[in-house]
Amino acid sequence: MNRDTTSLDLSLYHELQALYADYALAVDSGQWDLWPGFFTEDCVYKLQPRENHERGFPLATLSFESQ
Repeated sequence: MNRDTTSLDLSLYHELQALYADYALAVDSGQWDLWPGFFTEDCVYKLQPRENHERGFPLATLSFESQ
């Protein structure tokens, strides 16, 4: 894999890694009260199987509006 490291923002990379770690810790430890804080308030989130997406099927396994 060839990556262009000239545009790599290490600060943003570390921030993203910390977010992933915090999210995994909250989910793995069952601290579900922390989970909504990882999402923005005004958004639509859909969990859609790859097969449905690739075939153009709109069915989502889970769909959430807002945080």
